[in-house]
This record gives sequence, C-alpha cells and structure tokens, in this order.
Amino acid sequence: NFISLLFLIGDMRIQDVRAEDAAQCLLPIINTHANEAEKVSNLLSTFFRWALNDGLLPSGVSPVSREGRFKDIVANHDDGLLESRNHAALPYEQGPAFYSKLVAAGFTSSALLRFIMLTAARSQAARLCRWKEFDLEACTWNVPAENDKVKTTDPTKAPIREILLSPECVDLLKSLPSYAEGCKPESFVFANLATGRPFTSESLVGAIKRLHEARKKEDGVGWIDPDKTRIIGEPARISVHGFRATFRTWAEEDEHGNVNTFNQTAAEFCLLHTVHDRTTRAYRRNPLKNERRALMNAWGKYLSTGEWPQKR
Repeated sequence: NFISLLFLIGDMRIQDVRAEDAAQCLLPIINTHANEAEKVSNLLSTFFRWALNDGLLPSGVSPVSREGRFKDIVANHDDGLLESRNHAALPYEQGPAFYSKLVAAGFTSSALLRFIMLTAARSQAARLCRWKEFDLEACTWNVPAENDKVKTTDPTKAPIREILLSPECVDLLKSLPSYAEGCKPESFVFANLATGRPFTSESLVGAIKRLHEARKKEDGVGWIDPDKTRIIGEPARISVHGFRATFRTWAEEDEHGNVNTFNQTAAEFCLLHTVHDRTTRAYRRNPLKNERRALMNAWGKYLSTGEWPQKR
C-alpha cells in the first residue's frame, strides 16, 4: 500500500497534493479490491492528518477531507468506501455482553478496555492517563491537551476536556493495583504489571482479538461490526476506537427514547468534540455538565446491567 502511494504521489510536495491526486491512489482498485482500497484510504487519512497537525498544509485543509472534493470524487465511483473508513464499532445492543466478558477476564488490559468503554475516551488519553488527572470525589477526569486529539490550549478553540465519571467507572478505578498503591500523582493509572509502563495500542488490539476468537468458537461469528462487515465484504472485528461510536449511537437511539432523553450536544461534549455552530460560545459558558453527568451515569449503568434509562 505504501509503495503504491509513493509511485503515484511520492514525488509531489505535501502542500501540492490535491484531492484529485489523492483520489487517483484509490480509483484503480476501488471496485475490484475493496479491502485494499480501504487500507489505502486509511493510510492517506492518517498521513495527511499528521501533515495537518504539524502545520505542513498551508491551506489548513486535508486533501482527503470527507467534507471536500475528495469525497465527491470517490463517491462517484463507490458509495461505501468513505463510510468504511470509520472504525469497526460494537453494536450498542451487544455492549453489556461484551462488557461482562471484560469483567470476567480480570486482566489490567481488560480493565483499561472497560474504562475506555465507560468514558468513551480515545485510546491514547486512556492509556497514558495519570492519577493527577482525576478527582474521584468529584467524579471527574481532566484530559491534558498533550493526550488529546486536539492539542490547542487556546480556550476559544479547545474542546471541553473534562470527562465525567459514572459510579461504575469510579469503582473500577478504585479496584486497580495503582489505586491500592496510593494513587501517586505521576503514576500511570493503567500500568502494565510486567513493565510498569502504559499499555500500547497494539496490546489492546490483541486483547480484543483474543475475546473475538473466543466468541467466534462459541457462535461462529465473534465480536464484529455488522454494518462495516456488509460494506467491506468480510468480517470486521470491533476496534478500540469504535467504542466511541457505540456510545454515540446508543445516546441517540430512538426505540428506547434516548434521542429525546439526552441532550445531543452534551453527547458530543462527552466525546470531547467541539460543536462548530453559533451556539458554541454560549455552551462554553454553560458546558451542560448536568446533562453530561446524566448521560455518563446512564451509560455506565447500561453497560454494567443492560438496563435502559427511563424516558423523560
């Protein structure tokens, strides 16, 4: 995949790559090799996101943005590819069952995955969190900018980085070996017991893979994202990042009334997303803390018991 990109755009300066150039890396294989096309698409997205974060794109816009010309070009050839770039997510209906498997596993890595599910946090922020970021009495976790996807500390642009912790999440944190050792401020919350260092993203992928293989022996399917499986034409094992989508789709679920029970802007804030509309400034003055608290508490209860929140 990397060699194919070098062949097509390797001689170009980063700032000169247009949406049309990036799309040419995909169009020859988009209908004949869907899985390879997705891998190339993901590689392009990762590369230009890095370039954008490092200030290498003067325009401030990635040529493979899903909101621009690239999307239009690719969509004319295949409607499913851009959707398939999303991380494979656990269906929210299966959330409690998967969570119970993590509880039963009993490893620190499985506790970290439970924490990621309960907080809907990004993997890096969770893997690298230290005790100094938490106030367990107030049930809050303040994610430092260096561990967030959006690095800016400008208060007019930075997202809300406070994550509210459910009772289930606080209980989980208090059960950890690092808590028993005194919650030393600089200590990693989820340290690998063998190395004392944070877990790698690969170790979490491995933990999910083991659970997937065990489930597959039981039901012949495993823990997969059925929608993405349909799009790419092969089983799509769930991903760590996909737990964020699991939370978000649960928060706007319609049959049980979550979409009306919970404030949907608050759900975005729970994911540390910035809402880009004219009300953003007002929300900075009132960051919907009570609404976010209600969401996270209901989510924690749902994962641990399977109980749906009462409709408002």
